[in-house]
Amino acid sequence: MNQNTKIHSFLLEKSKFISLLHREIKLNGELKIPSRSEDLFFFLTKTIISQQISDRAANSIWDKFRNQISSKSMNIFVIKNENELIQYLSNAGVSKRKIFYITEVFENIVTKKLTLEKINTKCIEELRNNLKIIKGIGNWTVDMLLIFFLNKENIFPENDLIIKKVEKKIVFSHDQSLNLRKIFSPYLSFLSLHLWKMAKRVLD
Repeated sequence: MNQNTKIHSFLLEKSKFISLLHREIKLNGELKIPSRSEDLFFFLTKTIISQQISDRAANSIWDKFRNQISSKSMNIFVIKNENELIQYLSNAGVSKRKIFYITEVFENIVTKKLTLEKINTKCIEELRNNLKIIKGIGNWTVDMLLIFFLNKENIFPENDLIIKKVEKKIVFSHDQSLNLRKIFSPYLSFLSLHLWKMAKRVLD
């Protein structure tokens, strides 16, 4: 039994007494954290673009940004300088506030204040606190990094709007005292994948 199958079996077993969630996990089938093609800079750029807007809008802006870059490599070194970055972001329709945030990330990575090696060697809380010093990076962005870039298995993005809505629906349908974090640890990242996927079916 591979790790993803083991985790799926765990989620099914733990959700047996939560009928709505159990049914939806079965419908979703076995999920895994998708592999990434971006480096740290491009991942954070994409995540900041996605903040507080719909997936459709975020994907549209990201595509406009990405299509301006001739290189297929999603590596910070394809950006010549900050002015070029600002021009690409502006052309793609990124807000001035988010452009400022992304240039802050760019500066931190170029000057090696933020590196892949550094984030891989820190405990989660230390990493969270250090990243949040950078303007534009809050708990939600850190959670996305932990799940989809560092592949951490036990992250529950409680500030995510969709997660909040689906969790509320599950709790309301079952028991107000239900604690999903306690029940599904140490695989909260995989629970989150299921909550996002089931949202299309269970939210009005």
